[in-house]
Amino acid sequence: MSNSPRSARRVLQIVAGALAFSLLSLVITNTRSAGMGTHRSYGFPRPFYFRWVGIDGGGGNNGLNWLYFVENWLIYAVALAAIVAIVHAARAGIRARARDDVARP
Repeated sequence: MSNSPRSARRVLQIVAGALAFSLLSLVITNTRSAGMGTHRSYGFPRPFYFRWVGIDGGGGNNGLNWLYFVENWLIYAVALAAIVAIVHAARAGIRARARDDVARP
């Protein structure tokens, strides 16, 4: 189990990276007219922060949907885990080929 600390560190990096990507997705916004005001949503692929501002400029309404935030985080975590697994497998294959080349006379 010599890879256990390395694996734990890799999982923490994936979790932190997915959280960072989810928070960075707040820069992606969508604005639309919503009756007597403007509705703006933030987040990608699924918006998780919403803001409504009335046409008179007062009485705005803000909201964070934690379920949508967790969904975005899971999407990013799965994508990062797949990328890390592919890179890890590719590196292992390169190392194995290099060992085979050294072992051949």
